[in-house]
Amino acid sequence: MIKSRWRRFYDPGTALNLSLLTLVVFTVIWSVNQAGWVERMPSLVFVAGLALLTGFIFSRMSVVPSVILLAVALYLGSFVTIWQTLSIMQGPTLDANIVDLILRINAWGYAAHTGGLNNDGLVFTVFVLATTWILAFLAPWFIFRYRQVWLGILPCGIAGLINLSWASQSLSPLFFVYLMLSLLLIMRVNSGARQFRWRLSSVRYPSNLSRRLFLQTAFFAVFVIGVSWYLPITEASPQVSDLLY
Repeated sequence: MIKSRWRRFYDPGTALNLSLLTLVVFTVIWSVNQAGWVERMPSLVFVAGLALLTGFIFSRMSVVPSVILLAVALYLGSFVTIWQTLSIMQGPTLDANIVDLILRINAWGYAAHTGGLNNDGLVFTVFVLATTWILAFLAPWFIFRYRQVWLGILPCGIAGLINLSWASQSLSPLFFVYLMLSLLLIMRVNSGARQFRWRLSSVRYPSNLSRRLFLQTAFFAVFVIGVSWYLPITEASPQVSDLLY
């Protein structure tokens, strides 16, 4: 009984998919962490790891309504965000740090409402931590609960592109790693869903099909990304630049 429930919750195929997803998310989060947007930033990898684990566990709770699980995840994410923000504040007491955090968020909100300017790095840290939790939680939530792999990995890719558009170009290779891992994860999820339908329809297929597809996709991803990396970059068209900017 226990073994059968454990296999439904966590099987070898799920383990590989979860490992790939963890690498996908960590690649993007690591690039944001290395960008050095603020002087003191908590470990985004730690926050992402907690969110990934929470999202995966919640995604397997099929008997619990999604609304309840998402509400609990929002509460946990808020707690982790505030906890990690307070950990980098240097006030004399915890109460003083909490009051200071509330006042600085309120000042930022007032500036945003009145059209003013507020460059408080602590508020930016809160925003980055909250975004990290949301992206890392929703990735396993969509993939393992709804089998929607694009909804799981695309938001992370958008966040990675936004980060690279302002950060150092030395972090660009991390985005290519993200692309390669994403291709492998997409192949794994789609082939797993197709093989599940085949089993239901009693369709026979090679037992090593998953391994062969994985290796072929890996070679293809490395080849395409490697070629695109070494392709010459042409100069931007002045007409297009004027049209867009």
